[in-house]
Amino acid sequence: MKPDWKDAPQWADWLAMDGDGIWVWFEYKPEWSDKTSEWLLAGDADDDSKYKSASGPDCDGIDWDFAYDTLEERP
Repeated sequence: MKPDWKDAPQWADWLAMDGDGIWVWFEYKPEWSDKTSEWLLAGDADDDSKYKSASGPDCDGIDWDFAYDTLEERP
């Protein structure tokens, strides 16, 4: 199930689901990798930028092949 923004860490400005169905919080906007089917931190992000799993695998009918379509910015 998709996490709620009210549960986001204070530093998190982005939320996305990886190709394995795991939702992840990001401090900086990540970039989708078709090769690995996961979100990667942009090259301009600091080395100490934050990211953290937000949930376990999402099994609620989401097509994980289209995880690249799940990126959203903090409202």
